[in-house]
Amino acid sequence: MLLFWLLAATVLSAKQLIPSVFSEMLFFVAGVWLAKMAVLWAYAFLAKKVVSHAQKISSHINRIIGVVLMVVAVVQLFKI
Repeated sequence: MLLFWLLAATVLSAKQLIPSVFSEMLFFVAGVWLAKMAVLWAYAFLAKKVVSHAQKISSHINRIIGVVLMVVAVVQLFKI
C-alpha cells in the first residue's frame, strides 16, 4: 500500500496537483482519509448485506438441489 501512495504522490507532484501550503496539504490529507474511511465503511455495510442474503439463498439452494436430485433418482429408477 505504501508503494501505491508513493506512486500517487509522485504523479500528483509531477502534475503540480499537490498543494504547497501546509494548511491546504492538511485539508487534502484529511479529505483522502475521510474518503478512505467512507469507502471502507461502505464495504463493511455491503458485506453484511451480502452475508445475510447468502445465508438465505444457500438454504433455498440446498432444498432445490435436494429436490432435483430426488427427481433425477426417481427418473433413473423408472429407466431401470
